[in-house]
Amino acid sequence: LKPFSNRKIILYVPTFRDDRETEYFNFPHLDVVKLHQKLKELNACILIKAHINEGDKQANKFLDDDFVRTVTNDDLPYFQEFLSQVDLILTDYSGIYFDYLLVNKPMMFLPYDIDLYEKERGFIFDYHENTPGKKVPTFQQFLEGIEIYLNNPKEDEEERLKIQEKFHKYTDGKASQ
Repeated sequence: LKPFSNRKIILYVPTFRDDRETEYFNFPHLDVVKLHQKLKELNACILIKAHINEGDKQANKFLDDDFVRTVTNDDLPYFQEFLSQVDLILTDYSGIYFDYLLVNKPMMFLPYDIDLYEKERGFIFDYHENTPGKKVPTFQQFLEGIEIYLNNPKEDEEERLKIQEKFHKYTDGKASQ
């Protein structure tokens, strides 16, 4: 992952679906060229970490290159430790954002199939009350959200800290003690 060391890192961690394939960046009017232009402008890259049960079935859709690349467990053997290097996390419903709350950095949610997901799998907590970040239904809002969060990591910080306090009793790195 050395080619990304001088860039802002966006990590996309979608959730596994039991009966269908996860659709990466499932926006109407997705424009991969515009996405790459925005990432170049922001000196950023997106690393897609597919769920272990799904693999990287959709990787070729995004021109696995210097701007969007799929990564595996082999690429990120210490995945939890890598989170501190990430500037923005993207997910739909993955609980990874609970861990990411501990680094207090921006997160954005892509709940493209929330009604179906809620019906099939459900949520333990109210999704909207416990996801501290933008929920983006369109490609344009997605691009705008990336720019806002990478240029201003403090955006939505108060909301993140509120959710962090709700789910993490210990945040000083000594929880196991």
